[in-house]
Amino acid sequence: MPDPPIGDIAVLGVDDFAIKRGHNYGTVLIDCQTRKVVDVLVGRNAEPVTAWLQEHANPAVICRDRATAYAEAARTAAPEAVQVAANRLARGVLPLPAQTRNRQRWPSTRPACTSRVINC
Repeated sequence: MPDPPIGDIAVLGVDDFAIKRGHNYGTVLIDCQTRKVVDVLVGRNAEPVTAWLQEHANPAVICRDRATAYAEAARTAAPEAVQVAANRLARGVLPLPAQTRNRQRWPSTRPACTSRVINC
C-alpha cells in the first residue's frame, strides 16, 4: 500500500530522535499545524532532510531543533523559509513509553512547535 500523499505544509517541524541511544538516530518531520508525523528519515544529518525538502513543496516556516545539520538543510533546500530554532519539537507528537511519559516536565498533550524560540 503506498503512503498517503503529502499536501502543502506551511509549518514543518524537524527533530531528531534516538532509535538506540548512542547508536542509531532518525529524523522526524512534523506538520506543526496538524501535529501529524509527515515522514521519518534515517539518520540525523543534512542530506536526507535536504533531499526531502527538494522533493516536496517548500514550507513557509521550518521549526527545527538547534542542530546545524537541519539549519544547513533548510538553507540549502528552502532558502526562502523562515527558520525557527526550538527545543523538543517531537514531544507530544511521538509516542513515548509510559515510564518516560510519566517523567516529563510537560504534559504529552503539549502542542508541537510551541517551545521556547531562540534567534537563528
